[in-house]
Amino acid sequence: MQIKLSDKREHIKQDDIIVIAGTHRGTEKVIHYFDEKKGINVMKDLEGNFVSGWKLHPSQIQELKDRGNIR
Repeated sequence: MQIKLSDKREHIKQDDIIVIAGTHRGTEKVIHYFDEKKGINVMKDLEGNFVSGWKLHPSQIQELKDRGNIR
């Protein structure tokens, strides 16, 4: 489930967001903004540009928590 741009901006502003410095697809350095209650993650690159965002599968959540990576 992809999320709309306006929703992504609101997502990042939430108080209960977990912020994780990590990677996207193992190589692109990003900052993850993860909502554990909803399972939604939004990523920005290190310059603050939006990369992507969607509802994560349980295996993606585990990889994010363990390695800071999303594929």
